[in-house]
Amino acid sequence: MNSLVVAQARPLNRATLIQRELVHRTSLAEVLLTDVEQVREHVFRAAAQWTRSHPTFDRAGDGRHDPLMVAETLRQLGICIPLRYYPVEPDAHFLIEELGFGLDPATEPKARFAGSEITCEVEASQFRFGRPGRARGGSGGQGEGRGQDQDQAPLQRLHLAVRFFTEEAEFAQAQGFAQILSPATFAAVRRRKPADDPSEHVPMTRLDPRLIGARLESDVLISLDPSGGVRLDPADPYHPFFFDHDADHVPGMVLLEAVRQAATLQAGVPRLRTVRCDLQASRFTEPSPPAHIECAVAGNVCEFEVRQLGQQTASGSLHFG
Repeated sequence: MNSLVVAQARPLNRATLIQRELVHRTSLAEVLLTDVEQVREHVFRAAAQWTRSHPTFDRAGDGRHDPLMVAETLRQLGICIPLRYYPVEPDAHFLIEELGFGLDPATEPKARFAGSEITCEVEASQFRFGRPGRARGGSGGQGEGRGQDQDQAPLQRLHLAVRFFTEEAEFAQAQGFAQILSPATFAAVRRRKPADDPSEHVPMTRLDPRLIGARLESDVLISLDPSGGVRLDPADPYHPFFFDHDADHVPGMVLLEAVRQAATLQAGVPRLRTVRCDLQASRFTEPSPPAHIECAVAGNVCEFEVRQLGQQTASGSLHFG
């Protein structure tokens, strides 16, 4: 991507938030984007503001934002750009298939006063278009990117690559695949979800937030089962960041933070901070029964797997620094 071309475009709006419907957020306080503009075919730039008052702010204690802000900005771009610039219905469902990011602690912003102004350069690629009704699948059937003037076939899948800048420097990169389902297709897929197993429901022991680098008790996303296993068990099902709107499955941001908490517990280092992550979601993680989180921590790397009802739902790695 040519950064000079992007830099020569019009000034981005940083005064007002974009519509919350364009990022699938209920609260205006959870909207990060203030502007998105198409620079050329499949290339965009965007403005975001990461506020000091955000619930996930300042785990590091030195003014830096929580690394989840990178992932959440990618998520919001992955919804806003298809809704604005590609043939996608406004009531479509967006599902994370893969998500990854890396940031440089030496150049990432430290918030002053209201927050940090972020500029994003975005490139969309690896599109899949087709008839409505195709179910959740793999990465096959990808073709060249198409705009709205080509057949108006609905967009079903795309890849976004994002670079993050402050005025001073580039400080992070992120990428991910999103799948886009019509309401009818989503309903059909969710009718096939596995039945809950009562034997999976066991007494849980809530963890002290100080043990896992959480600020508040409501930020805790994991508990221990009687065998000492780590389970996904949010303390606050209405958490303003993790559960801003109703969802019938566990959001990707919840999985990432739950894994980080599990890794800090295993490593015995509460303030572990993610500087790189890779997440693959192979299927939906259901709210119930509590999913198992299995971590293998070696040095500053955690390999993880999320399992539920005997099946893997997500896997990947976190790197700390």
